[in-house]
Amino acid sequence: MLRNMEEEKVSSRTKNWDKIVYYVVLGLISFFIFRYFINQVFYVHAQGQILFNSIKIRVPDDITIHYFKVKEGDTVLYGDTLFAYTAARDEQSRGAFAFQIKDDNNDNSTSWQQREVYQLNKNIVLNRLRIGENINLIAWYQSEIQKLRNQVILEISSKNKLESYESQLEKLTIENKKYTSEIYVFRKMITELGGQSEESIEDDFEHAPTPYSGGGAGYMSMKRLYVSPMSGVITRIYKRPNEVSLKSEEIMNVHQQESIYIKAFFNPEDLEAIEVGSEVSLIFPDGTTSHGLIRRTYTATYRLPTEFQKKYESTTRSIAVDIYPSDDEQLSEWKKFYKIPVQIRKNRFQW
Repeated sequence: MLRNMEEEKVSSRTKNWDKIVYYVVLGLISFFIFRYFINQVFYVHAQGQILFNSIKIRVPDDITIHYFKVKEGDTVLYGDTLFAYTAARDEQSRGAFAFQIKDDNNDNSTSWQQREVYQLNKNIVLNRLRIGENINLIAWYQSEIQKLRNQVILEISSKNKLESYESQLEKLTIENKKYTSEIYVFRKMITELGGQSEESIEDDFEHAPTPYSGGGAGYMSMKRLYVSPMSGVITRIYKRPNEVSLKSEEIMNVHQQESIYIKAFFNPEDLEAIEVGSEVSLIFPDGTTSHGLIRRTYTATYRLPTEFQKKYESTTRSIAVDIYPSDDEQLSEWKKFYKIPVQIRKNRFQW
């Protein structure tokens, strides 16, 4: 016996999810390959940094800095005083004028006495420089010891480090006492030789009618003022008052923020696409974009900066160019990314 039964209708079209996923993945891969192809064929790429025209302030002599007239972030004009200092060469040369030998009749004795007085005065000056440097170190250790004591109480830092700092502080204090005792002995010996120590000479010249024109408050003060060689902003100060600065050390940096530019590094194979006056696109780390103009190219190749160089790759040499804002309105935007890497893109072909 046949029975009529209502059968459920089966849809002839079912979604094949494997095919959908396959085509989506294939489309994404194709899109990225096409994008990569377009970028490589039609554009050249480079990395760069936003920089300011700057000057590293150094003095071509070992000096003692007395005080600063500026602080970090100050705007200075050309000729403004930055700091006061005394050159070690000037300090040492004071001994050459420190002779007032009482026995003028005995030339032979005067000769060796002058040499001895000069050397003793030189030793006094050097000891004073060492004392000044130790005083700065003592102040730094004292501030750090106070912080470490609090950290040791909170068990953030080890007690060994605190004890090491305290030991260094005691060592510096003992050294200063030794240098001070040596200065006393040197002055006593100078007096016995009939000469004058460098402090007594300063007293003699304090009321001199004609002050020394070389830079300072008098002949024997030897203080000099360092003035700014350009207008700009003080971005970093590496030294502190009463600290010794060697001629190889930087004292501060002065930046000219109005002369902002990007130092970009292109691959050597892209040399044909780089022309002075051509426009480039800039992509900043926060995603914002801008435009600039190539103003200068360098004939020699440059080593890629360490921040752009991969750690385990051989040293890469690049074509360096300077890129400047296309208009003044972009200056404020560029200043925010000082020393931060920027991506540069340029059309390979001129349309």
